[in-house]
Amino acid sequence: MINRAKEFINDNLALDLQLNDISDELDISKYHFLRLFKEKTFLSPHSYLMLKRIEKSKQILQKGETLINTAYLCGFNDQSHLNRRFKSITGMTPGNYRNFFN
Repeated sequence: MINRAKEFINDNLALDLQLNDISDELDISKYHFLRLFKEKTFLSPHSYLMLKRIEKSKQILQKGETLINTAYLCGFNDQSHLNRRFKSITGMTPGNYRNFFN
């Protein structure tokens, strides 16, 4: 079940995923899903989603994509949301990360 949840999250990174969306896909209550997911992955579904979005944004930025397009492709609300999350996880801004590869 957790693998199905991860697959669903990975396939829908660009969408505005909510806990209800994932639990509905698995046909279990959101609270039960939350407990199971944390128990098996040691992360909340939201934290897992953010880590996967940052991974995807790194791949896109390495190709030289703009920050606004990267934010859109990875499901962030806007460029500042990408900046905040990216910097909190990697310790550098997405612009600095992209410039490192170009």
